[in-house]
Amino acid sequence: GLVALAQAETNLDIYREIPITKEKSLRVKVSGAVETIYIKKGPADKVVTISRRTDDSRAKQVSVDYSITNGIGYLEINLDQQEEKSEHVNHNAPIAKAGYQAGNTDDWYITFPETLPIDFDLEFGFGKADVDLSGLQITRLMLEAGASRLSLRTYTKNPQVLEKVSIEAG
Repeated sequence: GLVALAQAETNLDIYREIPITKEKSLRVKVSGAVETIYIKKGPADKVVTISRRTDDSRAKQVSVDYSITNGIGYLEINLDQQEEKSEHVNHNAPIAKAGYQAGNTDDWYITFPETLPIDFDLEFGFGKADVDLSGLQITRLMLEAGASRLSLRTYTKNPQVLEKVSIEAG
């Protein structure tokens, strides 16, 4: 559980970090389909930290767009994999713990600050999503999960008034 997650996080490559400047709040959209995505609280001085751990030599790329308008930071992260995976499954191949073909994992870790109110729009296609909202200031949560395994939790009280929550699961 937590020990395995902590060990996995120590071997991460930081893909992108955006420092906080003049933002008063964030509007965040994270979308895509990847093997595993972890979302949780991170450094208080960063709008976002995106890290990855991959066993695949053809590591996938993501698109990250960020702008600030009238004190609101608009962040869009698209995690759609650029390479198509084969529909053919080799049943004799060794299978990794998460149920994916061994040697082909692509794990993403995305953290957000506890210092800014956040409006989340999360859309996951397939794979596994682990979303821990503990310590974050959530003003809105729109969550759509297709054929994914989703874990959504919080261990702390939300310090903001939650304007809207919508959860759709396939």
